[in-house]
Amino acid sequence: MNQEANVHIQSLNGYLLCLSRLCGSNYSFFASSYLAESELDIFLSNLIAKWNEIESEANFSISKICKIEYKDLISEISGYIFNGVISSENIAEIGTTNYIGRMLTEDISEYYGLTSTGINKHGVFHPLIGSNVYRVHVKSNVFEESLYFVVRIENIFVLTCFGRKKSIT
Repeated sequence: MNQEANVHIQSLNGYLLCLSRLCGSNYSFFASSYLAESELDIFLSNLIAKWNEIESEANFSISKICKIEYKDLISEISGYIFNGVISSENIAEIGTTNYIGRMLTEDISEYYGLTSTGINKHGVFHPLIGSNVYRVHVKSNVFEESLYFVVRIENIFVLTCFGRKKSIT
């Protein structure tokens, strides 16, 4: 399992970091790309084992892997990004909220398209719509709730996470 440097995924990671900071200190969003050298379930098992080696107290585990439809994925992402500064309480107008939601989710989706066409100019421009996307149910001592998903783009797996950290008491 080798991490694959991809300029578009690195840019997405920066975009997600910015969004998580707007949501508040208890949110963490990230994206990483890896060479797809095995089947998805083996890749994920190896990745979770590596995470647990690095941070043993986190106790990461996978409870389920299933396909997720684009509209459901976007709905879940929206549930994470509308917090903190960009919460619905802070954005009074419904039209503004809808516009911001559409803009942010389209921006996120576009990074996957740029990744795909950057690897293969004839690749799928909307991999989150035109490819299989897998929701990975990950349990850990780090996040109260989280959304992990993986999409294979050509020869790489792109893993993305939106998480709300557990409160420290």
